[in-house]
Amino acid sequence: FNGLVFNNAFGGSTFAFTTEGGAGATVGANGITVTDSAAATVWQMGWPIALGAAQTWQIGANNTVRLDASLSGSDKLTIDGSGTVHFNAESTHTGALEILGGTVKVSANNGLGTKDRTVNYHHMLAKYEFSGDITLDAPMYSEDLCESATSFMTVKSGSRVTFNGNFGYK
Repeated sequence: FNGLVFNNAFGGSTFAFTTEGGAGATVGANGITVTDSAAATVWQMGWPIALGAAQTWQIGANNTVRLDASLSGSDKLTIDGSGTVHFNAESTHTGALEILGGTVKVSANNGLGTKDRTVNYHHMLAKYEFSGDITLDAPMYSEDLCESATSFMTVKSGSRVTFNGNFGYK
């Protein structure tokens, strides 16, 4: 696919996309775009996704794009918008990951990718939510630092998160 666009004409539902036999999809330069929704909507991706080019995922309000299979590739991925991207499977993606806005949920070991990649986030605009007993090897760096930014990261009750990569201000 050169890109995927999800229009929320049917907002307030869960839409599951699966393939048989482990087949996956390559997403090109147009990335993933999800329009704003009036009600909470989940776009559940049950197939492996490979990035075929550098791209931006623009996730609109009241939407969650949930990756239940691996994200791979070496191109840069930028996540923006006020919606949520949920990494619910281990990722082998090695390209740069930049979080400009929205919420990123992680509930799988190395959901943010391998130790060979760097995650840059803007904690004045982006938020993280971690759940489960997970280990993250990817180094994470903030592009901005502000004393008033106190709630950019949440670890759900009963969870244990281990950061093996560097974590801090860049």
